[in-house]
Amino acid sequence: MLGNRMKAAMFLFSVLVLLSGCSTLPPGGVLYSNTAGPIYATDRSPNKKGKSCASGIPGLIMFGDASIRKAMQNANLGRAAVVDYEQTTVLSFTKYCTVVYGPRFDIPPPEE
Repeated sequence: MLGNRMKAAMFLFSVLVLLSGCSTLPPGGVLYSNTAGPIYATDRSPNKKGKSCASGIPGLIMFGDASIRKAMQNANLGRAAVVDYEQTTVLSFTKYCTVVYGPRFDIPPPEE
């Protein structure tokens, strides 16, 4: 009886491990991965790049702001023409970055 329960538990655990990779946008690896890819693109011509990142161990602890808005603020962008992602994983520690390309948002100097 205990043997059947153990087999069922191991089977369920195996299925959960195999399916957990399906829930993430970038393909990931447990030991090491270094991936990049597109999220969004337009026909606008970008001339500046902004980046925002979050780091940690997914499912346990993550910190940082990898939002598109933060990446645009970091580069002083007016609009997002292209949005990409970059992800690096080493022994489950992950760094995920959102990279935004777009035209500069030129702020006029204050009037004197």
